[in-house]
Formats: sequence, C-alpha cells, structure tokens
Amino acid sequence: MSEAGIDAVEPESTAPADSTAAQAVMQLTHLLSEPHDFTVCNEMWATAALIAGLRTASSNQSRARRQDRGSVNNTVGDIQGVVGELIAFGHLSRHLERWSVTPLLLNWRGGGSAETSSRTDLELSLEAEQTSVRKVGKTRDGIESILRPRLRELIEAKCHLDLDSKTAKSAGIKIKSDFAVNHEAVCSSYALGARIMLPVAVALGQHTAVVGRCVLLSDVLQWQATE
Repeated sequence: MSEAGIDAVEPESTAPADSTAAQAVMQLTHLLSEPHDFTVCNEMWATAALIAGLRTASSNQSRARRQDRGSVNNTVGDIQGVVGELIAFGHLSRHLERWSVTPLLLNWRGGGSAETSSRTDLELSLEAEQTSVRKVGKTRDGIESILRPRLRELIEAKCHLDLDSKTAKSAGIKIKSDFAVNHEAVCSSYALGARIMLPVAVALGQHTAVVGRCVLLSDVLQWQATE
C-alpha cells in the first residue's frame, strides 16, 4: 500500500501477453513510418479487375449523380481503389504476423450504402489477452491478473494509379497528375475513428508498387478540396 492508500503496481516482467502486445505495436509503428516496395503479381491484377467490376456493378444501383464520372472513369476509379486496398492488405498481412488484418473490398449494396460507410478500408486488430501486474512492496499475493483490452487500428488505403497519357486520352479516361483522395470518404473514416491513411502508387499492369509512409487523416483533411 502506498502513502496515498493505493496499491502501487508495476508490470510483471514475465507477462508474455503484455510483452507481445508492446512488440506488435512497435512493429506496426515501424512498418508505417517508412516507404516500402511491393510486388504486384498478375493474379493480383486479375483479382483487382474482377472485384472492381463487381464493385462498379453494385455501386451503379445507388450511385449519386455527383459521384457518377461516366462508365469508363467509374470503372477505372474502382480498379484504382481495389488494387490499392489489395496492395495495402498484402503489405500489412505480410509484415504484421501478430495482427489480424481485415479488408473491406466489396459490399453488394454499393459504395454508398450505410454498411460500407460504417467501415474503413482496413481494420487491424490484436485480440484481448490476459496479462498480470506485480504489486510493489510486501503483499500477501503479489501477482494480479488483468485483461488487456482488444487493440484496434482503422486504416484508409488510397491509391494513385499511374496511366499512360496517350492511352488514357484515347479511352476517355480522366488523367490525374497529383495524389488525390475522396474528401467525403476521408471524413467518414475519420468520424469512425480512423487516424491513418496508407498511400499506394502503382502504374497500371506493372509489377512494382510503392507503399508510402502513413499520413495522418487529420492532415489529409487540411488538403484543398476540389470537385
């Protein structure tokens, strides 16, 4: 018992659960703080095209007029979104063996549905575990077991899909010369508790992508908003 009448405790050095959680958090922090290359195989491009086609079809049922960029650009936008999320999912899953990484790649009710708006692109979770603390000083039973709560990190994955300008113009695809994100989607994710955006850059059909260091969503919200 301390002078203030409160039992003082310190982490038990042999508590494996707490140590594992600390290592997992440090691993996540390190991974998100540096850019990395990522290999995009042909199967991932094929998967992205398939999911993007399904995403476009489901979104067409409820797409608001202000979100409609035309058939071609809607499809390209969905390919861009899906491949970015697949790359981010693959990158995080490969390096974060202690975390459970869950993507939201497709919702049959469309991108504007309430269910889609209530989730972010990726959810990282570390399940709750029992750990222990040791009371300082002379106590009858010095070890106390406590439950470390579930840890969760919500992440937005945003992709820049680089296109050959000549090919894009001939197909009627709008060229992006900067890294842009959907302001409404960022606001929704921020309101859900997401703190991080993971930027991805890749050229269409190429096998090397770059996953950038994370950007705080609070900073992204300060970017200039344009239509």
